Amino acid sequence: MVSGTTKPRLETLQWYHRLPSTADLQQQISLKGLSKHLASRLEACLERDAIVATRPPGCGCLGAGIALEGAPNYCLCTEGLSAQEAAKAKDVEAEQERLALRWQEADIPLRFRDYRLSGAPASLRGQVAILEAAASREESLSWFLWGHVGRGKTGLAVAYAYEALVNRQTGAVKFISAPDLFSRLRATYGRPDSNADAVTDHPSETEWDIISACAEAPLLILDDLGAEAVSTRGQDWLQDRLYQVIGTRHAEERPTIFTSNMDLQGLVKKCGERVTWRILEMVGQDHLLHLDGPNLRDGTQ
Repeated sequence: MVSGTTKPRLETLQWYHRLPSTADLQQQISLKGLSKHLASRLEACLERDAIVATRPPGCGCLGAGIALEGAPNYCLCTEGLSAQEAAKAKDVEAEQERLALRWQEADIPLRFRDYRLSGAPASLRGQVAILEAAASREESLSWFLWGHVGRGKTGLAVAYAYEALVNRQTGAVKFISAPDLFSRLRATYGRPDSNADAVTDHPSETEWDIISACAEAPLLILDDLGAEAVSTRGQDWLQDRLYQVIGTRHAEERPTIFTSNMDLQGLVKKCGERVTWRILEMVGQDHLLHLDGPNLRDGTQ
């Protein structure tokens, strides 16, 4: 059994909790006699009673802090409150680890990795308010952020995606810029003679690997759409690969955040009507955000 100076293990406390009352057990002994088994149970009951005598009024955990059979999740005693706080701290730590891992896997550029909506410049206050309201909903949404260079499009896209991850609107985020997407797609041609692997740092990926990763990501940030360099002859190839990604995401209703220096009309000329209309259907008129403030790269904001 347990000595008076040793704290009982949880299994022992749970066993104590299942024992009958000492009075009931003594009545049973008076009827049946004191067998070895009943003597052992009586000893345990007396040990339990000794613990109960040291507990504050209303304590039902016998010092375990956490739930015993028929008890609330946590007792209201000091041990219960401590156990509850420890559990909360453990949950917070686990959530922070989950976020850190998912954010690391998102391939966010280092420059933007720490961007948050709460830290956006004052010139973006209106757009931030819209995105904050959207981030509080149950599901993440698609957006098209457009404006001239340096207006904060990428930073806002990343910050919104982080909020979606924090609020569990999405389980994972993937970031890729359109120029990088097409550079990596081109690098898959002509292997093993092509030395493009050294540029992309993705030596073994295939075209299908790249397209499927973008098409199937729970939340995709497709940055700088329309900035990709392509010859007139390669225009059809570009539009076809874009449609493989965007068309799939459209069909599967997977949220996507697009950023571009162009509005949708300009994007039609670069990416084609088929791709552009899919984007509009995904985001809707309410989620076309024009960033027309000052250039944030000139150091004045």
